[in-house]
Amino acid sequence: DGREGAEGGDGGGGGGEVGGGDAAAALAEREALIDELRGREEEARRRESEAKRRALDKIGALGEESAVLREEAAELRRRLQEAEAVAAERGEVVAALEGRL
Repeated sequence: DGREGAEGGDGGGGGGEVGGGDAAAALAEREALIDELRGREEEARRRESEAKRRALDKIGALGEESAVLREEAAELRRRLQEAEAVAAERGEVVAALEGRL
């Protein structure tokens, strides 16, 4: 009878090891999932950072383009003022000539 009790104890221990193996497998699976999620999160951060960088580059390019357009607009306004001044002078000359005729 003493031997049967000892054998029963061994059998129970074996069951505990199987349960421990299941727990270890579940823990390993959990760790793998956590690693996968961390990898996805890292990839999402990388993509977000890249998108921000592209947006900032685009904003910078638009700012440069805007500055160029402002300079061109100022130059066109200056030319228009010159053309209006020339037209006014011509108008005065024409009026003077018409007055002589």
